[in-house]
Amino acid sequence: MNSEKKMRAMDIAKIAGFILAGFALIVILYFTIWPSMPGYTQNYRLYNNTRIFGEADNSIDVLYVGHSKVYSGISPMEIYDEYGFTGFNCSQSLQMPWESYEFIKGIIKKQSLKVIAYDVGHLFYEHKRADKRNDDRAKWLNLFPFYDRHTSWKDGFKISRDYLKNNKFSVKVKATKDKGYTITGNEKPATPSKRYMEGFVKLYNLCKENDIELVLFSISTIKFWDYEWYLGTCKLAEEYGLKYLDMNQPEIKNEIGIDSKHDYRDSGDHLNYWGSMKASRYLGGWLKENTSLTDKRGTDEAKTFDEDLLKYKDYIAKNVPNYQGA
Repeated sequence: MNSEKKMRAMDIAKIAGFILAGFALIVILYFTIWPSMPGYTQNYRLYNNTRIFGEADNSIDVLYVGHSKVYSGISPMEIYDEYGFTGFNCSQSLQMPWESYEFIKGIIKKQSLKVIAYDVGHLFYEHKRADKRNDDRAKWLNLFPFYDRHTSWKDGFKISRDYLKNNKFSVKVKATKDKGYTITGNEKPATPSKRYMEGFVKLYNLCKENDIELVLFSISTIKFWDYEWYLGTCKLAEEYGLKYLDMNQPEIKNEIGIDSKHDYRDSGDHLNYWGSMKASRYLGGWLKENTSLTDKRGTDEAKTFDEDLLKYKDYIAKNVPNYQGA
């Protein structure tokens, strides 16, 4: 009897050892032969970001790309309401340039994009701790390719459409003082780090290959933008032949109407609903003048956007204090 128990225990140990050895082999192979580019992350991050795969195929014309300042400061539905451009925020907290590239590489399999509006803030703002965290998460999740892969799940599992189009709605107000740029005359153009620049260049080439207009912008913020970043972006725009809108230039901020006492949710870092509405409509007007985007309102192509616009307006009316209408 004891002999049988020992044999059974040995069999279980062998099976467990085989499973552990197999897992170890997968890990070893991953770190030795897996592509070295960190950022195979197109489908694993923030759920709201991946909900673009719930949109009708070929219904999105423009992506607004960047980190949290984009999903806070740009409302695709405000732009659609005013100009008829069908768009979505391809942005998430501390999004890195190589993540933007990988994510968009997946999106163009489902969407025939015309324009990508690229916020250069996430090209200059480096966060080493977030870099490592995002890379580590990507490595683990890519060991299990069946996990959280919305592009491949789309046919089997329905992803609900997001009528906010990945805009972080907030009516919080935290006032601050906007002192504007400090310019000494000694500033030099900032240069993105090698890894960040590689992600941008890959996206630039992807746009060229797929006939997508790439334009640059910087969202209105007080905390994380300076004159050297502005000079660096001007140099980048000239080198690559790209149009650029800096929404932090004092005269442009005045045109937009950004009020530092009312339009930020966290003392000048991220725009709230009121700031987002102003910035979005200004960006939409600039895109109208500087890209080939066309008004899709009332067309068959934008049927889902017309439906979502009604939901969006209802949501805004219910959640904005003292809402008086746009």
